[in-house]
Amino acid sequence: MKQVLFLTGNVGKFHEAEVVFQKELPTVSLKQDSSQLVEIQSDDLEDVARFKLESFVKREGKPVSSCITEDAGFFVTPQLKGFPGVYSAYVQKVIGNAAILKLMEEVKDRRCNFQACIAFYSARTRKIVTFSGMVEGTVSFEQRGTGGFGFDPIFLPNEIPDKTFAELSAEEKSTISHRGRALMRFIGFLKENLDAI
Repeated sequence: MKQVLFLTGNVGKFHEAEVVFQKELPTVSLKQDSSQLVEIQSDDLEDVARFKLESFVKREGKPVSSCITEDAGFFVTPQLKGFPGVYSAYVQKVIGNAAILKLMEEVKDRRCNFQACIAFYSARTRKIVTFSGMVEGTVSFEQRGTGGFGFDPIFLPNEIPDKTFAELSAEEKSTISHRGRALMRFIGFLKENLDAI
């Protein structure tokens, strides 16, 4: 069985990706690698995902297995001008969901989106290809649900506007999420290019 390493210490991200792989491409195994990655400060998700992968490959100093990294962000627009965006992990850790809800008090236009970018390194071609996904929605008025992670309890996707991501099963979420959409593009690429692994 072919294998792709997912370079992430985030168990939630890995689990979401694993659900999609098991359903859509069961002939390829996804394995988590929690190696420390170098992350640049950039306003572009693709730059961050690509840099993490490039720095990992250089650091290893030898041919490495085919692998992916992913960077994602929660963008509150227009009210917060895209904040927290690419800095979502840091903002989540420092101020959390309650602070975002506080910033959105009394705000009528609650539009927001999640974006993800997956960078894939092919062990065979030694090239990097990227795949993006986005889901639009609104910021809820309160935290709801116990599933997922990060900003999931305050994100209401347009496709299922009465439930937050944290109220959806992993399978439901993966069909409409930013990460799920980026993964489906990646899996579509792999189905046509299995020899890239």
